[in-house]
Amino acid sequence: MVWITTREKEDQVQYLKWVLQATLGTICVLWPVLFISKFWVLFVAALLLVIATYLGSQGGLFGRLSKNGMFGGFWLTIPLYVYLLSNT
Repeated sequence: MVWITTREKEDQVQYLKWVLQATLGTICVLWPVLFISKFWVLFVAALLLVIATYLGSQGGLFGRLSKNGMFGGFWLTIPLYVYLLSNT
């Protein structure tokens, strides 16, 4: 996903940095919330997706890259959601 997002861009290092920061920030927020309760997991995940959509709608390259990074972090945590759901 990161490669597709930053492909054919002039400053790939800066763009890659934006995407990875948004991805890691999302994972750092979602990871601890996973172990609190199911309600908070869904609430925080929905809140982060709304924020990502807002950033993407603001236009500009930073908004799009941040949105892609936040959605990527959300998709990376979905297997943990399924694991916790099946073991509770």
